[in-house]
Amino acid sequence: MEQEFIIDEHGVIFSKDMKRLIRCTMPFIDGKYNIPSSVEVISENAFYNCGSLEEITIPDSVTEIEPSSFWGCANLQTVRLSKSLKVIEQFTFYSCHSLTNINIPDSVTEIMNHAFSGCKYYIG
Repeated sequence: MEQEFIIDEHGVIFSKDMKRLIRCTMPFIDGKYNIPSSVEVISENAFYNCGSLEEITIPDSVTEIEPSSFWGCANLQTVRLSKSLKVIEQFTFYSCHSLTNINIPDSVTEIMNHAFSGCKYYIG
């Protein structure tokens, strides 16, 4: 039976066509992760409680980050958002206590309720 997903060397699960990032399954050794440029959607809870994640780069190919994608990433400090993103969904960065460096691109026209709740600092 053919697998319907791909797992990269960091333990991140993607759809077979690499357009959807489904889930992070392992800790990041150096705390950093660059999402591949083929990804268009980051699934709900994809990085839920990923305590080893400190820095993430989301390429411009990503047009959608589903709700709660980074919920509870307590050590996440730096996020580089896609310039194609239009909405920051509810609870996207909920309880990311260490988040201190995030720039909201001009493409974002809506930030939903609680997108940054529980974050100690928010720099827009």
